Amino acid sequence: MMPETPATSAGAQRATAREFLAVIFRRRWIILGLFAATLGTVLFVSFTTPLTYISAGEVLVRRGEQKSIMQPYFTVTNEWEIDLGSEVHTVKSWPVVQLAQKIVDRERGDGPALALSADRVDAEVTGKTNVLAIGYVDRDPRVAERACDALLRAYVEYRQSAVLSYPRRFF
Repeated sequence: MMPETPATSAGAQRATAREFLAVIFRRRWIILGLFAATLGTVLFVSFTTPLTYISAGEVLVRRGEQKSIMQPYFTVTNEWEIDLGSEVHTVKSWPVVQLAQKIVDRERGDGPALALSADRVDAEVTGKTNVLAIGYVDRDPRVAERACDALLRAYVEYRQSAVLSYPRRFF
């Protein structure tokens, strides 16, 4: 006599495809209701979220100090995060934003006046490099592009006019 396994016992039965479909059709309103609620939520969030554009550019920053005027090499210190973290805050600083505002006002021409906002300025270090990504966020793509261009030029101009040992060699 062979021992009974769960597959051959009288109490255990395998569900067939017909029984599976019967359960699906009995619960169809619950399934369709969950699908409709999820779809409705996603569509509502998609259509009510305002569309924003970001324009970004990159600046390569030379870090360190030059050993002497005769040698073009820079001595780089090991405080990578501190150096470039300070540069990120410099990009978002009031003097750089005001200088960018002057650049935008100077090049306005016949277009509408553009007021830059410091809270729309974004800057970050790209990986573990000496590259700063500078961006501006706005709902109008042309405004974002003009503001980002002005920010990039303002940052470079600010850094070159700052009191540094060798300002021309900074970039």
